[in-house]
Amino acid sequence: MSSNAWDASINQIRPVRQGGNVAVADVPNGDPYDLLCDLTIGENLNEHVDELVLSVSVINLTTATQVLNIPVAKALTPVNDTDFFTTERISFPAPAQSPGDVLQAVASAQVKAGSNDDFATAQSATFVVS
Repeated sequence: MSSNAWDASINQIRPVRQGGNVAVADVPNGDPYDLLCDLTIGENLNEHVDELVLSVSVINLTTATQVLNIPVAKALTPVNDTDFFTTERISFPAPAQSPGDVLQAVASAQVKAGSNDDFATAQSATFVVS
């Protein structure tokens, strides 16, 4: 559940093997992988939603560089008296890094609801290139 009925939140973001669901501590160098983002929109905000804009980046903490950013936009349909829950899967082609590099995923979500916007952010635990 979100922090309150008028908020959206990213509950967690986690790296998983391509097509998988279990968080991993490492990703093979050069292999694609997925990031799962669990999001919640509170029931009052969900009554006015129009669109979800999600931006997910992977940062190489070892080199202090962005590996890749993938934006996702999705139309939403308002629903009365219910929270909205979703897990968005973002596939990363995994450009080659160096084994041992430490990575972290970061995400921002913007929920558009008429003339109002609500924002949320989250970061994953670190993971390593193997």
